[in-house]
Amino acid sequence: TTSWTADGKRFPVVVRTVSETIGLDIEIGVHRKSFHEAARRLRAFHEARGLENGTRFAVELIVEELATNIARYAFPNGSDHHFGLHLELLPDVVVVVLTDDGVAFDPTRVAPPQRPQRLSEATPGGLGLQLVREFADTVVYCRDGHLNRTRVSIVRTRVDGSS
Repeated sequence: TTSWTADGKRFPVVVRTVSETIGLDIEIGVHRKSFHEAARRLRAFHEARGLENGTRFAVELIVEELATNIARYAFPNGSDHHFGLHLELLPDVVVVVLTDDGVAFDPTRVAPPQRPQRLSEATPGGLGLQLVREFADTVVYCRDGHLNRTRVSIVRTRVDGSS
C-alpha cells in the first residue's frame, strides 16, 4: 500500500495481485489534484503491465469521463467527498468499477445525445457517456444502499484490433 497527499489529505493507493488477476484500487478526492494524481497512477499501472494501447486508451477515457461526471454532479452540496476506482486486468477483459456515495445516478438510463443538424446548433459537452458506451463492452449500474456502483468491462482483443 502506498499513498499520496493532496490538499493536506492522505489518499491510499493499493496495488494487489490475485492469481491471474491484477488489480488496482484508488480512493480519489473530488478535486483537481487528486484527479491528476489518480490519472498518473493509472497510467503508471498500465505501463508497468504492458497494457495494449487500444485497451489503455479505452480504460483511461472511460475512467476520466465517469470520474468527471461524479465530480460534477454526484455531490451538489459541495462538501469534501471521495470516490473509489477499482480496476482488474484479466487475460481477456479489463473491468473498471467506480463507486461513490453521491446522488443516485444511473448512466445506463441516459439517452444518447441528439446530433445537431448544423454545426451552428452544436454545443460543447454532453458526449461523455456516449463515449463510454462506444468504448465499453458492458456498462452496468446498481445502487447499493447509499452507494452508486458503475461497472464497465472492456474486451481487450476488440479494442486492440486482434482476435
